[in-house]
Amino acid sequence: MKKIFFSLIIIALFSLLVGSDEVLTQTLPNGMTIAVKESSNNSSVGFYCFVKTGSVNEGRFLGAGISHYLEHVVSGGSTTKRTEAEYEALGSEIGSIVNAYTTNELTAYHIVVDKLYKDQALEILSEQIQFCAFNAEEVAREQQVILKEIVMRSSPPRSQVYQRVNEISSPHSNYRYPVIGYTDLFKTITREELQEYYQQHYTPNNMIFVAVGDFDSQEVMDQITATFKDFSRKQIQPVYLPTQNIRNGDYELIEEFAVDLPNGFLTYIVPAAYYGDYVALDAALNILFAKRRSPIRFKLSEELKLVNYVYGYASISATAPEGSINIGFEAKDPADLRDIAKIIDSEIENYSREGFTAADIEDIVTRRKASRLLSTPGVQSECNRIGWNLIRYGVPDAYDALQKKYEELTVADLQAVLKRHLLPKNRTVFYSVPEGDRELLEKSTAVDIVKTDPQRHLLNDSITLIHRFNNEKPIIKGVIHLPLSSNYESKENVGMISFMTELMFRGSQNYDPLDITEWLEDHAVRFSVTTNSYGTEIEFKCLTDDYDKLKEIILDAMNNPVFPESEIELYKEAEEAAFKRSRSDADDIHQDYLKSVLYGDTRDGLSSQAKLDIMMKANREDLISTYEDYFKFNRAIITFFGDISDEEAESEAQDLFSKLPRGDIAVEAEFYQIPELNDIFINTYELEQVNISVNCVAPAFNDADFNVLIVIESLLSGSRGRLHKAVRGTNDLAYFAFPRYGYNQESGYFRLTSQTSIDKKDELIAVMNNVLDELCAGNLTQSEIDLALEERQKILISYMDDNNLPEYMTHYEAQGLGYDYIFRYNERYKDITPEDIQRVASKYFSQKAVVVSLPSGNVNLMVD
Repeated sequence: MKKIFFSLIIIALFSLLVGSDEVLTQTLPNGMTIAVKESSNNSSVGFYCFVKTGSVNEGRFLGAGISHYLEHVVSGGSTTKRTEAEYEALGSEIGSIVNAYTTNELTAYHIVVDKLYKDQALEILSEQIQFCAFNAEEVAREQQVILKEIVMRSSPPRSQVYQRVNEISSPHSNYRYPVIGYTDLFKTITREELQEYYQQHYTPNNMIFVAVGDFDSQEVMDQITATFKDFSRKQIQPVYLPTQNIRNGDYELIEEFAVDLPNGFLTYIVPAAYYGDYVALDAALNILFAKRRSPIRFKLSEELKLVNYVYGYASISATAPEGSINIGFEAKDPADLRDIAKIIDSEIENYSREGFTAADIEDIVTRRKASRLLSTPGVQSECNRIGWNLIRYGVPDAYDALQKKYEELTVADLQAVLKRHLLPKNRTVFYSVPEGDRELLEKSTAVDIVKTDPQRHLLNDSITLIHRFNNEKPIIKGVIHLPLSSNYESKENVGMISFMTELMFRGSQNYDPLDITEWLEDHAVRFSVTTNSYGTEIEFKCLTDDYDKLKEIILDAMNNPVFPESEIELYKEAEEAAFKRSRSDADDIHQDYLKSVLYGDTRDGLSSQAKLDIMMKANREDLISTYEDYFKFNRAIITFFGDISDEEAESEAQDLFSKLPRGDIAVEAEFYQIPELNDIFINTYELEQVNISVNCVAPAFNDADFNVLIVIESLLSGSRGRLHKAVRGTNDLAYFAFPRYGYNQESGYFRLTSQTSIDKKDELIAVMNNVLDELCAGNLTQSEIDLALEERQKILISYMDDNNLPEYMTHYEAQGLGYDYIFRYNERYKDITPEDIQRVASKYFSQKAVVVSLPSGNVNLMVD
C-alpha cells in the first residue's frame, strides 16, 4: 500500500511539474548540429563540442589512441590564432574550467565560465576545434604526458582485467581496443599524422555543438551560428565497424592477475536487429540485480554470501554495430566462480518462466520519475546529456520516448527477452583470479518560482542553521554536521567511530535493515553518512513529501541503533574486500608508506592493514560501547536547501537538535602532529607508477600564517598554477601534480603530490622542490597573487550549484571559515603580499620530507 501511495505522489508531481524544458536545435548549412538550452541553476555557461570520432573510428590507427592523443594536443594548445600561453592567460583572466575527454565513439571538448565571459569562452573553444597549430614542442610534450597516463590508467592489475574482458568478449570488434591506445602503437604516431587526422575528422558535419547556461537561448544560437558560418564542411571517409557475431556455445577462459580477489564476467552479444529489446532487457536486469533485495543480488550477497558484489546491465546503442549484456561479480573464493555462474543462470531461467510482476515494472517506472525529479544537473552534466542524446537518438532528450516504452512493458516482455538473449548460453565467460537522466526543470505555471540567497541563522548557542529556499522542484537537500570527528579516536580504536556511525543507519529499534534499504531505494533517496577529522556529516536529498519519513528513520537510528550482527558482518566483508582491492593500487600503498614516515608509531601512522584488523576484531558490544561513549552532542550545524521555508527550516533544525543524544565526550580530541624532517624516504612495490610526495610542516588553522599558506596553495593549484606548469607545461615530467594544505587546531602540513615514470623520478623531485624554493626566494609579483586569487574564486563559484553547495557551506562553517567562504575568498586574502609569501615559505619550506614509492627491480615496465 505504501508503494502504491508513493507511486501516486510521483505521478501527481510529474503531472504538475512537467512543462517547458526547451532545447533549441539547428543544423547549419555546413552540417554542424547545434543545441542550446537555458538553465538558471547557477550563473555558469558551458560550451561543449562533440566530435564524432573516438577509438573505434581510427581506421589504420586502431589501437594507437590517436583520437585521445589529438584531444591532448587540441585542448588548450596553440592555434593559428593564439599561442598556448595566450590561451592560458585568457583562461586565467576569465576563470575558465577547460577540459576534454575521449571515448570509444567521440571526443568532447568543453569550457565552463561565469556567464559574464561566455563570449570569450565561445571564442576559445571555436578556435581550438578549427585552427589547431600542432606546435611541435606541444605535440612532443603531450606524447610524454600520455605515456605517463598510460602507466596510471592501464598498468594497474584491475585495469588489465577489464581490458582483457573487452578483448575476449569482442575479438572482432573495434570496441576491443583501449581508448588510450597500446603503448607501442601510440609511440608510432607522428605530428604529420595528427594533422592529417584532424583535417579529416574535425569538420562541422562531424560535430555537435551544445551550449547550456544562464543566457537567452536564441541570442546564443545566433552567436554560435555566426561563429561557425565560415567553417566549411568536408567529405568524411566512412569507417567500417566490423560486427561482433554471437558466439556459439559457452566460451570460458581463466587468467591470472596480480589481484587478491577473483572476478567473473559473463558477456552476451545482442545483434543490432534486437536494438528494440533494450528497454525490456534493462528493466529485467534492473529487477534481478540493481536493488539490495533484487533476487540474484540478495541471494548471492546476503543469503549465500558468495560475492562481494554482483551486477547486470545491457549496453545497446544505435551507433554501435551490436550491443551486449554484461553480468559481473567479485567472488570471495576462486573455487566458487563456476557455482556462482550456475546460480545466476538458474535464477534467470526461473524468472524467464515466472517471478516478474506488474508491480516490479511499476516500481521501475516510478523510480525513474523520482530520479528525474531529484536531479539538479550543472551545465556540464546537462551539456553531456544533450550531446549524447543527439548522438545516440538524434534528439536532445530521449527521456519521454524511453519512459513511454517502460510504461508499456508487460511481464511477458521481460520473460521473452530473457528467453531470447540469456537462456541460450552463447556467451563468453571470463574469470580473473589471483596469481598461484534527463534533468527536468519542472515549473508549475500556477506557482511563482522563488530562489533565495543562502543565509546563516544562529538559532541559539547550540544550533547554526544554513538555509536556502528554492521551490523550483519539490525536493529538500539536507546536511546535519555533528562535532564528532575521528580526532577523538586513539591508536587502539582508530576507525571505530566511523564504523559505528555507518552501522547506526543499518537497522534501528523500529526499522529493519532491509526495510530501510528498500524504502531509500524505492523513493530514490540519496543518503550518506561520513565521519572524518572535521566531524560527522549526515547528507540526504529527498522529495519534500518524503522528508518526514526520512527524518523519522534518521532520528530512530541516532537514538535507538541496534547494530545487527548480519549488517556488521556485511560491512566487514565489504571493507575487507575493499582493502584487498587497494593492495593492487599504487596510490593506496604509497599513502600507507607516507603515513608511516610522517606519523610513525602513532594513531595516524597506522597502516590500512592495522586499521582493518581493529575493525575486524570489533563486535556488536564494541559498537554499542562506542555509541554510548561518543555519540552525544551540545551543538550542531544543520543545513536545508530546497522546498522548505525559512520558518519551517528553523523549526525543523530546532526539532532535530532537541532529539539528538546530549552530553560531553569524556576524552579529549587528539590532532596529528608532523615532525620536521629533511630527508628522502624510499619505498618499493611491485607496481610501475612512481608516486612522490614532498611534505613540509605548516601552521595550524588559527595561526597568523594560515592565510598566507592558503594563498600559496592557490598560486600552485590548477592547470595554470605554478606546480602544473613546472612539472608538465615546461618539463614533461608528470601526468598530474597538485598541492594540498591540510590543517587542524594544533598543526598542519603542506604537501606536493605527483606521479611519474621511473626514469623521470629524480628530475621530478628536483622540480617539485624548486617550486617551493622559488617561493622562498621571493620570485613572484603582486599581480601573480591577485590573478591566482581571482581565478580561484571564479572557478569555485562556477563549480558550485545546489547539488554541492550545501555540503561545502556546511564544511566551511564547521571549519570556522564561514558558510560564505567561497564568495569571500578573494576579499579574505587580498592583502597578502609577495613579502608575506617569501617570509612564510622560508619559515616552513626549508625542510622537506620527500617520500617516494617506486617499482622494484622485478617489475616489467609497460612504458620503458
